[in-house]
Amino acid sequence: RVVAERYAHGHGPGSVWVSFSVAKSALSLLYGAALQDGSLRSLDDPVTRYLPSLRGSAYDDVTLRHLLQMSSGVAWNEDETDPKSDLARTGRIARTGGMNDLLAYMKRLPRKAPPGTVFNYNTGETNVAGAVLRAATGRTLAQYLSEKIWQPAGMEADAYWLLLRTGDSEFGGCCISATLRDYGRLGLLALRGGVAADGTRVVAREWIAASTTPAPTAPNYGYLWWIG
Repeated sequence: RVVAERYAHGHGPGSVWVSFSVAKSALSLLYGAALQDGSLRSLDDPVTRYLPSLRGSAYDDVTLRHLLQMSSGVAWNEDETDPKSDLARTGRIARTGGMNDLLAYMKRLPRKAPPGTVFNYNTGETNVAGAVLRAATGRTLAQYLSEKIWQPAGMEADAYWLLLRTGDSEFGGCCISATLRDYGRLGLLALRGGVAADGTRVVAREWIAASTTPAPTAPNYGYLWWIG
């Protein structure tokens, strides 16, 4: 139910708006779908099971659960104001070399703490998490989102996942573009425990509960969801 709605500067209900870290939570929903359909075996699987190109790096002992809880222990600087931060560097790398070069950069990062011991917000690792899903499902993130979430949830408008380079892969950490009403539906899907407005079960209730439970290393973060 729409309580209030106002648009300006030529926009309307059909206008799409790019998201940033909201896309991380959509990625979390896709992890729930992948576990349910068997594309992913367990959150305790090592990242390198799905991305063997990361073997021999600090990711050797990192599990999917560590990725989703931002507790891999791999060194990362998320400072948006620092042009030398890892966030800034990977943004430039992705524009020029694409996702493969970005993953190569992640492979070179050193270990800072044992996996599962320290929370460190890491957008780079959500791109690793997205690459895991592509490898596990054999689909692009956009295709999988359409199949598992967008259509079953009854979204009213098409959405798209921005790419920085033609033919490249989606970022796991940002760039879904959708209408405001459909963002509202996405939020309500989570609030209803994975059930759409028409009663359709889209995501397992157990996954919604688990993904919004605080991680051991962060009282306000779950599986790519901020809590509270």
